[in-house]
Amino acid sequence: MEAKLKVLQRNNMGGLAKGSRWVLGVFSVLVVSLFVLLIYNLIAFVLVGHEVISGGVLGSDSWAFITRLKLLSDYFPDYPFWNYLEGGGVSLTYSYPILTHTIVIVTAKLFSWTLAESLKFWIYGSVIVFGLGIFVYAWVRLRIFVVAFLAGLFYIISPIAWMWPFEWGFIAEHIAGMFFPFTILFFDLFILRALDKDFSIRTRIYLLFTVIFLALSFLGHPFVFTGAIAFMLFYGVVVSIIRKKDKFRTVLRFGIYFAGVFFAFMLLAGFWLFPFYNYTGLAGSGGNQSSNPPKWTEEYDRNDLTLSHVFSINPPREYDKVKYLKEYETPQEGDSVFDVHVLGKGYIFRNLSFPLAISILFLISIPTSIILWRKKFPMLILAALILIFISVSMPFIFLIHNVSFYLAKLPLLGLPLVTVISWLSGWRGNMFAARLMVPVGAAFGAYGILALLTYPIKFLEKKFVFRVLKAVILSVAALAVAASVLYYFRYKPALLPYQSSYGKEVSFSGRATNIRNILHEKRFEEIEAELGKGINIDTVLNKSLGLCTAPELKDNFICANEKLSFYFDASRIMAKCKESSVSICGGFFSDLDVDNWASSCDKGIDPFPSIDLCGSRSDLFGVVANDLSLEKINKKVAEFKQNDFLLNFDEKVDKQLKATLDEIPEDAFIRYDQSPMVAIFSMAGPYFKTTPQMTSYINNASLINRMWGYQVSNFYPPNEKVYTDPASIPEISKYFGISYLISHPSDPIDKLEKGGYQRLKDGSAIFKFSDPEPLITISTRPSVLVIGDEAKRVFELVFRKANFGLVSYDKAILVNGGEYIDSYSVDELNEFEVIFLYGYKYRNKNKAWALIDSFVKNGGRLFVDTGWQYVSADWKADKTPDFLPLEKLDWTNYGKTKDYTLNRDLIEMSGIDINGFSPLVWEDGPWGVSSSDLLKSWARPILTVSGHPLVAGGYLGDGRVIWSGMNLLGHSKVYDSTNPENTFAAKLIDWLFEGLSGQSLVFRRDFNAARISPDRMDVSINKQVGDKSFLYFKESVHPFWKAKLLTANREVDLKIFKAGPGFVFLELPPVNIGDKILLYIEEPIKHLIFKLISIGIFILLVVYVVYPKVFKIKLNPRFRQIVLRKKSSVLSSEEEDY
Repeated sequence: MEAKLKVLQRNNMGGLAKGSRWVLGVFSVLVVSLFVLLIYNLIAFVLVGHEVISGGVLGSDSWAFITRLKLLSDYFPDYPFWNYLEGGGVSLTYSYPILTHTIVIVTAKLFSWTLAESLKFWIYGSVIVFGLGIFVYAWVRLRIFVVAFLAGLFYIISPIAWMWPFEWGFIAEHIAGMFFPFTILFFDLFILRALDKDFSIRTRIYLLFTVIFLALSFLGHPFVFTGAIAFMLFYGVVVSIIRKKDKFRTVLRFGIYFAGVFFAFMLLAGFWLFPFYNYTGLAGSGGNQSSNPPKWTEEYDRNDLTLSHVFSINPPREYDKVKYLKEYETPQEGDSVFDVHVLGKGYIFRNLSFPLAISILFLISIPTSIILWRKKFPMLILAALILIFISVSMPFIFLIHNVSFYLAKLPLLGLPLVTVISWLSGWRGNMFAARLMVPVGAAFGAYGILALLTYPIKFLEKKFVFRVLKAVILSVAALAVAASVLYYFRYKPALLPYQSSYGKEVSFSGRATNIRNILHEKRFEEIEAELGKGINIDTVLNKSLGLCTAPELKDNFICANEKLSFYFDASRIMAKCKESSVSICGGFFSDLDVDNWASSCDKGIDPFPSIDLCGSRSDLFGVVANDLSLEKINKKVAEFKQNDFLLNFDEKVDKQLKATLDEIPEDAFIRYDQSPMVAIFSMAGPYFKTTPQMTSYINNASLINRMWGYQVSNFYPPNEKVYTDPASIPEISKYFGISYLISHPSDPIDKLEKGGYQRLKDGSAIFKFSDPEPLITISTRPSVLVIGDEAKRVFELVFRKANFGLVSYDKAILVNGGEYIDSYSVDELNEFEVIFLYGYKYRNKNKAWALIDSFVKNGGRLFVDTGWQYVSADWKADKTPDFLPLEKLDWTNYGKTKDYTLNRDLIEMSGIDINGFSPLVWEDGPWGVSSSDLLKSWARPILTVSGHPLVAGGYLGDGRVIWSGMNLLGHSKVYDSTNPENTFAAKLIDWLFEGLSGQSLVFRRDFNAARISPDRMDVSINKQVGDKSFLYFKESVHPFWKAKLLTANREVDLKIFKAGPGFVFLELPPVNIGDKILLYIEEPIKHLIFKLISIGIFILLVVYVVYPKVFKIKLNPRFRQIVLRKKSSVLSSEEEDY
């Protein structure tokens, strides 16, 4: 017994010692990381950071992030669900990730910074944190400090680290990227130990942090998460297959652990993940998902990311157009030709890349790692390479798009399958693997070159002194190799000798790191000073930015000469040579000549006084030393202070843009729109205005995407072929509530003016609608319930036809009634004056027929079209209901004819020219119709062909019916209010509306509205309305919207319908003065449950780390035998580390 106690004590002491060493190791990593962080910060600041700190955001989409940031900041920490300022209403919290915004907001409040300052801090700081994450990952896993240090350094000097904020403005993804290396680090530490059945407290801690960082990645931006999950999956599979002998069981165990991690992540992030996917599913149903499979277009050619781009072997460039066409004669596939320049194929991806020097070292690391690390480090590189190859295969991505299109149609499993496939195939996510492993591989490449030479004497490492000596020599050698390769390839293959591909730009000289002007001091100072002297702007820009950066001069003998660029400012020489023809300007010189000229200038003798050559004399290193003086750095740091964001860095342009927005009144109950050609306003409008705008820059957040696209197509394209008739513009403006719009010179101004828009004043970009509607309308006008096939988008077709004269907004409002007649009760149908059946369905024929019969006979008005084979429920019927004017319906055709006759007995048809009707032709065959010659006694033929009825109508009971058997709206394919078939259809509808009328209440007189919060609006009634009426609220329908009518005696829940483009519609009973209508967002109880589950899973994970015995369960012996192997000795952490 005593012996056993001693053994137990020894084991406890050993475990305590190991735990202490682990804690000490973690502490050491943290301390050293702080030192490394300072070095990374200095280097990053010099290369790029000073531009972020002093200039702010530059990317094209940056303002979309800033606007959401401001809206969230206004309500922090109690974020509303709804954002009414854009897109006709979108979700503020579930349409786009908000963790990074919250981080920026919290930082601003903690340090009393402005949002602009806090955002600049995180745009800059997230790159440093990512680089630090790479350092920690490499140091922990490879245990070689110099490799870890170089790995983090290689990342922060690579354009790929800075591309999102400077190029595309994907700020959320950029900031959230800092979670990626830590996610992979903890997963790597966890999975290797788990595969060896080590579930000690360290393993459990790694599991906890894996799940936490995976959740943070998703909450920051889903692409960071997809990059992590894809890398984890491929890496784990590769490890299981290559690293273990018992492959099948190891892969199976990995699958179980991976599924467990994924399941834990879903529950931890579920409080946001599940509502997010629910919302995006609704937005997709609003038109974000195309009804046609993807086709190979020029977008796939132009956006082709290749390995040569990623590794800067042949980065896309900007070319002078004249030289380009001389060389190629015709544009090459994927190249974009503009007025004066040409952008090479994949130009937009040029900075999604690593400098050539780092790429070369990475390629070196592949063979050296296989030799030196065998099956350990190469597995990481292999997993990264798989994802890189997927990312650069545009045909593969095109295939995935097509597969996803068809999988999405599967019930239940469709969306999950498409989601997972998109996670594994999205290039933006997959490139995170390259961001991590290419720098690590490159650092190991620098280290491995000499390490490979010392490999044969590996046996000497048994002695401590030799291990230390080898480590020192290899570390110094790695630094020397890295420095040499970085210096030699510093501007290759696409820049000028005095520039560097380290920083934010790899091939565009105009934006590359300029070693002669590294802090850009000359650029802004010279522009400010010389513009004040009245010097031409082009002259100033050419001088300050450097003539040599122009595409046509990049290959010039002066600009491209490395020796000359070292001693002299080549751009200044080029500027002087415009006025001189001395030999240097003709390119007649050698490197020796340049050495002699520099020496002469140092002696005070100018070899070319006519161009003041010595005025251009400045050694490259001397310039850098001068630029990096403490005074200039402090000056840049002082520019961190920034009160607000700028729409443009040119103050004059910034004021002009803001002045344009100021012309639009501040009013929460009107809406303005903007041309797609002025995208800055669509992003920044909600930042500066409390007036809602129509546009949502993040278009997949829109719940009415297709209808919004339809509106844009009617208003703006200068060469629009389908919607050429301006008659739709006032109709759309009223339905959408658009009162003002911001135009662009390329817009069809004449069409807008014919549609009722007038320029506010000469020179203004703002147009005002002549007959605007507020965003809330209460009216007694008739309402039309449209029932039709949703998959065929019947309501959209009817709505579009209505805008071109079928049913004007002032006459009645169209309500989307779904596709089933029998989903309504008699009382519900009687709330509407007119029912429009087109492509309709029913579940119970007799019930549906009885409902419509009752509706019509009790005074309702009905339009019904049975002429859509297989789509309209009654396209063929041996016996018809009372409301159809024919005794039976056969599907037939009457030949390819236009032998039409109009019967004017029932409806006055003046002005209708039937000669303008299209013949009954479908493609090359006859047009099918649903008809017969057996008219009922109450019916009258209206349009016949060769004597057979195509359209008929009449009075039935107290109601009216118009029937078509020819698919009337589908037969007229043009959207033109003057088209004879369209005017004929309008006449039919006019007859249905005879005797029906109504008027709209006057906003702010007959009723008022108050926006209590984004999630609530109160409407108060100031005028009694004895008849039924409707409220049309021009914001998107969402399931969370609720409505109540509050009267003196009762509270009534109101049913919400979709009307017009998808906005809120309420049928109101008679209302009295003092009554109130409440519209409010009410999140479902399941959202609270999701939050409780997320909190619960976090607590369970912590409990599992501290006290795992709580979760021990007995496995079925057979399952246990498959999954678990007989325990073997667990390798120590030192043996498992790379």
